[in-house]
Amino acid sequence: LRIGMSREGDIVTTVHVVEQEVASTKEGKARLNQAVPVKMADDSALGTATRTGQADENEQDVFDFAVEFDMASAQHAPPPESTTRSEAESSNESVQVVIIGGGVAGLTAARHLGLHGITYTLLEARERLGGRVFTDHSTFSVPVDLGASLITGTKVDPEKQTRPDPSTLLCQQLGLKMHMLDGECPIYDGYDGEPVSLKLDHEVEGHFNQLLDAAMQRALEDMANGEEDRSLGHELYRLQKSHLSYFDAMTTERKDSENACRRRLLEWHLANLEYGCSAQLEKVSLAQWNQDDEYGGFGGPHCMIVGGYSQVVDALASGAVMNNCRLSSVVKRVAWDKEDVCEVTLENGHKIRAERVLVTIPLGCLKVDTS
Repeated sequence: LRIGMSREGDIVTTVHVVEQEVASTKEGKARLNQAVPVKMADDSALGTATRTGQADENEQDVFDFAVEFDMASAQHAPPPESTTRSEAESSNESVQVVIIGGGVAGLTAARHLGLHGITYTLLEARERLGGRVFTDHSTFSVPVDLGASLITGTKVDPEKQTRPDPSTLLCQQLGLKMHMLDGECPIYDGYDGEPVSLKLDHEVEGHFNQLLDAAMQRALEDMANGEEDRSLGHELYRLQKSHLSYFDAMTTERKDSENACRRRLLEWHLANLEYGCSAQLEKVSLAQWNQDDEYGGFGGPHCMIVGGYSQVVDALASGAVMNNCRLSSVVKRVAWDKEDVCEVTLENGHKIRAERVLVTIPLGCLKVDTS
């Protein structure tokens, strides 16, 4: 079940899944009619309403309905029993699907395949599941998320036509407590540990945004002239040096000067942009770095999960899913034979035959040269 994953179509899928799961009961039919006052017989009409924003007002009802009836719940919808790891490790192993990668995408795929009665084996190279989601419980007296930590939107926003982060649904169904973050995020200067004044903070942020605007203008000019793409980092560095006198005037001779603080604030914004892009800015495309801006993100306030994000991973990996997971299983080769059957070879030489292979590992991992 997907709640508001894209601008068109998915809400139709959501309504149909809910109808199939619940409409067989008298209570379900009544609640369905009450909670989803959307015309389901005509998908095109619903799609048109979504595009114009008229259907967005109903999406909170759909979302609340899914929570109440535990649709797609990691807790209440365990996959059917399937082969255990010890049985799966026998020779001549064969399954319908091999999933490569045990992050959230891979685990979610495993649950959906299991719910449809499809046999699968999930292969994870690390000694743990979760991928970029990992909560450290040992270093400090409280859990600390070392990877994913924020749920970036928890409400439907009809005005902006944005949906909640899908993780919100799972957290509510699992009964996880979410701590809402307020809008203020003070920055502390690493030089003296004191908070930076809001005036200075807003001033530097404004000039940083000017840098980004100028870089985007350069990208548009390059595309119009058929020029090759260039590095976002290099362009921002060039703009600092040659175009905007505000940054040229910055000095760092005295670390306690206001100009030095401005420079440190600028470096913070650049580092934060690298954090958002998950790469050094010198390796980020000037033309494509903000390609997802048009989708608008998710709606509502941001929050963190009390106790850590790994609780979501633990729920997704529970039951039969865990039985079909292989940890420390490095995939070395994926090959198709003449009969359109795939053979997946592990680092230890073990082979698994499958009808399909689902690769869920990040693009950056696929691009790494391991030769």
